[in-house]
Amino acid sequence: MSTQVLRGKIEPLALIEVFAYLGRHEETGILNVTCDDIKKSVIVHRGCIIFARSNQTQDRLGDVLLADGLINQQQYDEATHLIYEKGYRHGRALVEIGAISPKLLWEAIQNQIRTIVRSLIPQEQGSYEFIRQQIKHKESITLQMSIVDMVIDLVRGYPERSVFAEYFNDRNRLFQAVASDEDLAIELEPYEQYILNFLDGETPLHQLCASSDIGEEESLRVVYLLHCLGLIEALVVEEAMPAPLEVLDLEPEDEVEDEVPAAPSPHNIHPVIVRYCEIYRFIQQYLSERVGAMGVQLLRKYFEETARNFPAVFEGIHLSSDGAPQPFALQERLSEMEGDEMQRVTALEEALDEYLFSGILAVKKMLGAEHEGDVLRQIDQLSQAR
Repeated sequence: MSTQVLRGKIEPLALIEVFAYLGRHEETGILNVTCDDIKKSVIVHRGCIIFARSNQTQDRLGDVLLADGLINQQQYDEATHLIYEKGYRHGRALVEIGAISPKLLWEAIQNQIRTIVRSLIPQEQGSYEFIRQQIKHKESITLQMSIVDMVIDLVRGYPERSVFAEYFNDRNRLFQAVASDEDLAIELEPYEQYILNFLDGETPLHQLCASSDIGEEESLRVVYLLHCLGLIEALVVEEAMPAPLEVLDLEPEDEVEDEVPAAPSPHNIHPVIVRYCEIYRFIQQYLSERVGAMGVQLLRKYFEETARNFPAVFEGIHLSSDGAPQPFALQERLSEMEGDEMQRVTALEEALDEYLFSGILAVKKMLGAEHEGDVLRQIDQLSQAR
């Protein structure tokens, strides 16, 4: 029986982060990628890519060999006839008719798998789904390629360097090393080790880019690679709370005889909204550091569900790239809601709590109860710090 683990929409770099996650956690299962009528699958076993399939004609083994000039059209047609006659796979049919040797068959299949996998990465639209399940691969010719090694090759060779600058749009972020390349048996290039040395938990990205001898975009590419490999982690930097809104003193004649605690109002609810948003940003950062774009996408899915459950609060509200709605947009929405002041504030806090619980659930679902406890402790520390 299979169990769905991950599902999401494809965005720039998303599939690299999916592969990085599968490699770090030594997952076993099938990753299906779909875009319109294009469907491709990558089969992984204990953190290694062992096979890949595609419904595209140009990705079929016989077509690859024909395009590369390793077989001719007559051999291709003869093998195709044998496929329909005896149900052989294309590779076996080509060996049967003497078009290729068994050695060339193995090399061709491995090249075919690599080609299919690499063809997925430039894709920036569509969807993916990873199904965790046991894989029987002893009867097939398979590749044993480490996903981690493949991620390194993909990031190093990614053609659009600007995508890494867009990924790290907050240049005040701090990173620190959490493991060495020796710990993970990864051989970094000298320039990658050079960037790793900058990431000491005290040097923000903007300072790294200004100081680095390899330039901003290349430096951020290396930071992204180190992040995917799990060699660094981002530090949570608490933002300064906005100054409290000025409260005017009441004149004696304005004082109320029987004073009762007042419900938070749109005037003084802003610091509460800011605290919630701060926690949302922390949760997204926590997930992003550990599972990449998948965590971000799951949080967005949960936010959409929460918005549907609380339309009066979240209508017209969108998440920023840091995982939190804009505080002032929420406060403006609060002033537009129907009901008295107490009802509106209560509805807002219920909606904010609902999304907070969803974020904690996302951590538990993707990382387990231990990480859930860690997040709850850190949220408590953030609250106490305020």
